[in-house]
Amino acid sequence: MASKNKYAKIQLAAFISSCISILLYWNKFLSTARATDFESFLLVVRALNEMLSGHFDIFDALHHVCTLIGLFLLSTSQLFRPHAWLGIHMQILHFPMTIWYFGCRKDCAFPHLRRLCKEPFRVAWLAAISYRASVLFVTAIVQCMGAYDGHILVASTCLGFNAVFCVLDVYWTRCFFSSQGQLRFSALDLFTIATGFLVGMHVPHFYD
Repeated sequence: MASKNKYAKIQLAAFISSCISILLYWNKFLSTARATDFESFLLVVRALNEMLSGHFDIFDALHHVCTLIGLFLLSTSQLFRPHAWLGIHMQILHFPMTIWYFGCRKDCAFPHLRRLCKEPFRVAWLAAISYRASVLFVTAIVQCMGAYDGHILVASTCLGFNAVFCVLDVYWTRCFFSSQGQLRFSALDLFTIATGFLVGMHVPHFYD
């Protein structure tokens, strides 16, 4: 039990650090390059914690590899660097994951707060996954309207990453919600998904 709790606390610390970094980035206190480097570092920390604690599976591997490839392209490629902001916005999932490790999962950091965290996690999770799916999808559409061949490559890459992340998000949604005994979607759930998607639709226009 102690080792499981230690695993959860390390994950929680990494996700809290990520959330702070994202907030600093959104408020112009952190550059895109620094925020991207920090997210890459935290991803490696979480992956090592998962592997050493026996919580690493094929879905984690797929997520981590795709995320690292994406962050690498956004940091180093002249074609993708103008869209480096995407790498930070994709990490919005870390806000609900902070709630998950704080007081939702079976061996969370603070089990006595599970009832308090249950509904906020559900709302934050659905909003986050719909937001990032929308951001990647609309970015691809915006790039398809570009005049250069490179825009098509950016668009197709966004769609490819979006497909992978959507599959992972659907899988994890089922895992999370089934563990809480709430697989059926409510009217609030559908409203949250729609809101996240609509907000995400407008974000690329501020960057591209």
